[in-house]
Amino acid sequence: GLRPLGDHRGHQHRHRHRRRPGLQRTPVRRDLQEHREEEHAAGERGVDDGRAEEREGDELEAAAVASKLGLRVTLVEAMVEREIDCVRRRFAEVLAPAIQPDDVIWIHDYHMIPMARDLRRLGITNRIGFFLHTPWPTRQLLVTLPHHRRLVESMFDFDLIGFHTREWMDLFTDYVVTEAQGEVDGRGGLDCFGRHVQTGVFPIGIDVDGFMAARNSTLGTRTYDRMAASAAFRKMIVGVDRLDYSKGLEERLLGYEQFLQDNASMRGEVFLLQVTPISRDDVDSYQDIRSRLDALAGRINGAFADMDWQPIRYLNRTYRRDQLAGIYRAARVGLVTPLRDGMNLVAKEYVCAQNPDDPGVLILSRFAGAADRMALACAFCTGLAASATRIGDPFGLIGCDEDLRD
Repeated sequence: GLRPLGDHRGHQHRHRHRRRPGLQRTPVRRDLQEHREEEHAAGERGVDDGRAEEREGDELEAAAVASKLGLRVTLVEAMVEREIDCVRRRFAEVLAPAIQPDDVIWIHDYHMIPMARDLRRLGITNRIGFFLHTPWPTRQLLVTLPHHRRLVESMFDFDLIGFHTREWMDLFTDYVVTEAQGEVDGRGGLDCFGRHVQTGVFPIGIDVDGFMAARNSTLGTRTYDRMAASAAFRKMIVGVDRLDYSKGLEERLLGYEQFLQDNASMRGEVFLLQVTPISRDDVDSYQDIRSRLDALAGRINGAFADMDWQPIRYLNRTYRRDQLAGIYRAARVGLVTPLRDGMNLVAKEYVCAQNPDDPGVLILSRFAGAADRMALACAFCTGLAASATRIGDPFGLIGCDEDLRD
């Protein structure tokens, strides 16, 4: 309901007095003109003063509303935080009676970071470990949170904190040492807030034997045959990601569109199968992402598709593990390109599903945790342009599997 600054309703428009060409100033006219100019100048000063007062009033009104909004946001944040704390405390209260004296407790992911604090307050003295499935942010980003110190302090109620990669463990250590004046004990431990915690790197993996069994199962083999037949001698690129802003799906589709624009000879030779199960569909921001992806996939297909070829097969559904294994095996390229990701097991599953005598190529973003242990795929992704030039394929899709294997 605020009026924009500078919108001064009620003031008359000012008319500039212009002298007509050729009109000579007589003494009478000169006196009259000077009098008018003095009046006009006084009016100008009055208008300016009035505008200054009104502008000051608008700014005060804006400041008052902003203060109210800020207070309202603070109250909402406090309410949400209180509700989350209430749920976590209730979780701890239900868990505590089931804990035996010799139990070791493992708590997973960022939702439960303060859980050890809640358990300690209930008298639980067991060893408690915590594993973070998401990247730990840089210190400069973390300090933008209102209660960053309190959050990190609660983590010192754990006995052991695990991370996917050394990079994220080092970022955690950097915060503790720089912001909280903690100390490193030289054995992977940290002393801060009057407590000690051990840290470690424990990259999560997959059940290789189980996944290979799924690949060779009846349904896995049938899915592979279906995909190989539907490809019709074209090269299939596959991406499997849940619908999430961190996965870089819009950037992936835009990059694929650019590839088709720049390489007309590849049209009809490759297609992208993007499997994107819906997640958090009741959240507005995720609905927006879904709408944008639907529109983007439709635009690309509308611009490039032919009667017997569709550049993107975009699917919003979930597949069984053995079906995914068959899909991965049929794909010549696995595209794993998140903007930021914890580990991303799709990269490992894709490699596991390949035929060792004729494997496909994994293109892996360096911003996925899996890149820490799969440096060759990440290096290939980073140096894609140079590799593609050597192969003779601008996007690295044709023949790059042999190059990478060599």
